[in-house]
Parts: sequence; structure tokens; C-alpha cells
Amino acid sequence: MTEKYQILVVDDEESVRAGYDHALAEFPDAKIHLASNRDEALRILEGFRLLEGTRAQLGSLIAVAFIDQRLGDFNPKKWPNDIDGAEGITLIPYIKQRICPLTRVIMVTAFAGTEEDKGYYAGLERADGYMGKAKSFQTNIHDTYRKAVRDFERAVESYNLELEG
Repeated sequence: MTEKYQILVVDDEESVRAGYDHALAEFPDAKIHLASNRDEALRILEGFRLLEGTRAQLGSLIAVAFIDQRLGDFNPKKWPNDIDGAEGITLIPYIKQRICPLTRVIMVTAFAGTEEDKGYYAGLERADGYMGKAKSFQTNIHDTYRKAVRDFERAVESYNLELEG
């Protein structure tokens, strides 16, 4: 079976990546790509670029990217657009502008509701959703995944109709 949705998970904690892998395994139409840092994420993303002027195809693009707000390997000298304590946010414009504007980017944080929470900045960078790592994390993943793939399908359909002109 060909996977209908390509899902990217970027988190520096192995146990969290395993949690996503387990939770999303319940969706047989999803292929999960796991990255522990920004460089791994960039390598994965390059294989799913939407080329200008081409039709968007389900399965050939990253449908949903779950990105941790903080990535432990971050080097602020390498990435000058750092938002202190929210390195994962810097992946949002890269995905939206260079890879695929249709990808639904979900910013994820263990700091929801604290002063470490950078959700405001995730919104400024055009994140499509924001999810806290709570006790009901698996339920949050399921609900967020379902909504994000519905939004992705609508965006692909709209994009292709506009392309056909």
C-alpha cells in the first residue's frame, strides 16, 4: 500500500519521537519520518519539495510536520534568525517558503502556558497549529493529525484547481 500522507516529526528527545511513532502507527495511510534535529529534518524535507508549476500529489509531499519548539542541538551562530528558546520555530518559514506551502506545520511544546511558551512567534511564522505535550499527548496527536490532514487535502485540492486555472 502506498502511503497517502507523509508525516514529519522533529524532536530531540528519542522517547517523544517513539511516542509519535506509536501514536501515528494507528493510521495505516501515514508514513512517519523521524528527525532528531534540524539537519536531519532538512535532509528529509528536501525529498518532498513541491516544484513550482507542478500539480500537488498526496503522498509525494509532507502533509503534516510536528516540530518541537526547542531542539537541543541548535547553534544560534549558524541560524541568525533564532528566537531565543524556540529553535524549532525557525523551520516553519523554511518549510512554507522553500519546501511546500501546503504542508501543515504543527508547533509542539512542553512549555505551553509558561513564560517559555513561544506560541506567539510560531503564529507569526505561519504555523498551522500549536500543541502542548500534555498527559493526553496521544489523544492530542490523533486529533491534531486528523484535522491537519483534512486541511492539507483541502489545500492540495485548492492549489491544483488554481494551477489548472
